[in-house]
Amino acid sequence: MNRKTQVLCMICMTILMLFLGATYVEGYKTARSYMRTLNVEGMKFSDNDYMSGIDENTGWWEDYYKISGWAIHVGDSSTDVKMHIVLRDTESKIFYELPSYLQSRNDVMDALNLKDGIDHSKCGVGGTARLSQIHGTYHIYILYQTSKEDTLVDTGKEFTCE
Repeated sequence: MNRKTQVLCMICMTILMLFLGATYVEGYKTARSYMRTLNVEGMKFSDNDYMSGIDENTGWWEDYYKISGWAIHVGDSSTDVKMHIVLRDTESKIFYELPSYLQSRNDVMDALNLKDGIDHSKCGVGGTARLSQIHGTYHIYILYQTSKEDTLVDTGKEFTCE
């Protein structure tokens, strides 16, 4: 292969890699922000055995809204729990589940000074939504899923997006 062909191949590969990278980033952002309607029929709403908090609910990265917090069921380990951020539109009363991710939160255990002898370090959860999808006032819940039941934990927090 002559030098000119090698340079042309390198330019083509660079353009291809840039295109694939940009496509991946856009796909990732879209997948991480798609809200879906959640049917809460048959789900339990939390009682006094659950504790929760929201640490952040702010605009983030271009047109995205980020929410992060934590939830604990006293007496149960958080290691086998799935959690999602759930928003309830206060006007339409429709529930929406956000794409969510679990977070390790040792700070929560320390702050609550829990003495139940159970590891709650995996009690953190975060989620994102596109600002173009959320308009109005929303109440924030955390969906706390175990093998036994699904529980909506009321965080007591609301926010408004215009």
